[in-house]
Amino acid sequence: MDKTCEMKRTTLDSPLGKLELSGCEQGLHEISFLGEGTPAADAMEVPAPAEVLRGPEPLKQCAAWLNAYFQQPEAIEELPVPALHHPIFQQESFTRQVLWELLKAVKFGEVVSYQQLAALAGNPKAARAVGGAMRSNPVPILIPCHRVVCSSGAMGNYSGGLAVKEWLLVHEGHRVRKPASGGSSGRAGAWLGTVGPTSGSPPAGPN
Repeated sequence: MDKTCEMKRTTLDSPLGKLELSGCEQGLHEISFLGEGTPAADAMEVPAPAEVLRGPEPLKQCAAWLNAYFQQPEAIEELPVPALHHPIFQQESFTRQVLWELLKAVKFGEVVSYQQLAALAGNPKAARAVGGAMRSNPVPILIPCHRVVCSSGAMGNYSGGLAVKEWLLVHEGHRVRKPASGGSSGRAGAWLGTVGPTSGSPPAGPN
């Protein structure tokens, strides 16, 4: 970055609680969960759209994109994705490559395994490094790390909490099987075999 960014922040209501958006005139920096990370299982009611925000254009675009994601998902493909200006996107790295591939290749209603995403990013053996890239994702939901699951069908981890990941997957039309007993580590994805091409092969991408 050529100069220190003049950061602006705003909050947005969502079914997952309040989200904080931060960014500068050059791009969006972060989307942060401000809630408890435990949405109710039936919390599918979506708040009314936020008023037009004051502030940098990337924050306005992000707010519009998120409102569409929660209320009218079919419209998100028509909306611009805000420019991204978090430091992670300012220099070449495997993490950056993984996040860009995930944004471009894995669309609403699809899932991809860590191994498949590693292959898309050019290193099929780097599934563990993909997990690290997901933990480093500064803009969850927009860059959909919730769509990355284990090859076994388990949901895998999520920085926003497993309840949030489950909610997002259900919102996108997946059926998530509850564990018979015990904790979330035993969750298996009945949805994994029914979500289209990404469950068995990598989604189409530039490489």
